[in-house]
Amino acid sequence: MNCLIQKLKPLLEKYSVTAYVAGHDHSLQHIVTEHTESSLNYAREIPLHYIVSGAASRSDHSVANIHTIPKNSLRFRYPVGLNPFSQIGFSNGGYVIVNIEREKAILKFYSGKGNEKYSCTIMPRNRFTANTTS
Repeated sequence: MNCLIQKLKPLLEKYSVTAYVAGHDHSLQHIVTEHTESSLNYAREIPLHYIVSGAASRSDHSVANIHTIPKNSLRFRYPVGLNPFSQIGFSNGGYVIVNIEREKAILKFYSGKGNEKYSCTIMPRNRFTANTTS
């Protein structure tokens, strides 16, 4: 996790990335952090969305690393609660369906049984544009 924070996060912020999508963690997550982006004229808080969809084959109820998520940044996590059998494949898993349009992305998070658990809309970030004159 430290590698992601130290190496990847600065790159995501530098290049005005709207969302970072990953898998492997056997869960569904939506995490939003904010950072200050500034130009010569003003500064603004910019959200950066982290989407995790790694619960297709099995789901993990672990909260071992939850303390590494910045306070008030975790918008959604699935599954919750304890299921001691999830580690050996006795869980329903889950998945995310993403519909990307020109003006927004709509994400819907589902349990393995197809029940919608959470949804969100992500708007693209506007980049600062440099004033150039010749």
